[in-house]
Formats: sequence, structure tokens, C-alpha cells
Amino acid sequence: MKDMKTNTKAKHISLPESLIDSAMEHAEEGQFDNVSDYVRSLIRTDVRQREEEKLERMLLEGVRSGRGIEVGSKEWKEFRKELSAHAHTKQLKPQV
Repeated sequence: MKDMKTNTKAKHISLPESLIDSAMEHAEEGQFDNVSDYVRSLIRTDVRQREEEKLERMLLEGVRSGRGIEVGSKEWKEFRKELSAHAHTKQLKPQV
């Protein structure tokens, strides 16, 4: 997850009064300094959950994909070499 404190921008959102009241109650209970902090926390939690779900899907896809590679084998060394080359290539690309 990227650092969400950089490039902070204001965004107006419309909420039903009941949600506003609930958010204000949570902020007033002391866990959050204000409603914005509470909403940011909810969004961060959602982002983290989505990332975890994506990772789980990818892991399950890998498990179901067939025979694995034994660590230390010739196949493993080739895989690591390709992975390192791919990672190095991605690091060289400018961030958009």
C-alpha cells in the first residue's frame, strides 16, 4: 500500500445523517481525532483487506497451477534469475 499521507487532497462526500452521526460518535470516543481520521482509517482497512484478498487469490492460483519447483533445483535457480531480472526491469521504469 502506498503512503497515503503524501499528496493529501480534500474531497467532499455526501452521507446520510445517520452515517455522519455514527462517524462523529466514533471520533468523539477518542480513538480518532476527527471524522476525517475515522474515514481515512476505514478506507485504509478496506485497501488492506482488498490487498490481502488479492494475495490469497494469487496464492490459491499458484497452488492450483500444478507441480511446484523444488528450492535449490536447476528450475528454481532459473526461476530466481528470471524473477530478479524482471524486478530489476520494473525498478528502472519511471513511475507514472
